[in-house]
Amino acid sequence: DMLGERGLWFKMSFFESSARVPLMIAGKGVPAGVVEAPVSNLDVTPTLCDLAGIDIAQIAPWTDGQSLLPLLDGKARTAPVLIEYAAEGSYAPLV
Repeated sequence: DMLGERGLWFKMSFFESSARVPLMIAGKGVPAGVVEAPVSNLDVTPTLCDLAGIDIAQIAPWTDGQSLLPLLDGKARTAPVLIEYAAEGSYAPLV
């Protein structure tokens, strides 16, 4: 939440305090470290499937995002980071 930063409340902007939220992943085969690349909540499903060894090809047409495991090996992100914004008065999420 913005907590009043810039006079704003809730996550209704892309200012740092609203958009830059840490994502932490721990588990077997996940090395300790920090990755500075931006990611999205949409990347969680492909990442968990990758960690579990599940082939995501069956649901890929209905799932956005990409696995974050390559980032752990120092590789660059290959797709833009998708961010959804759904404010009052909007009839569909904006991406």
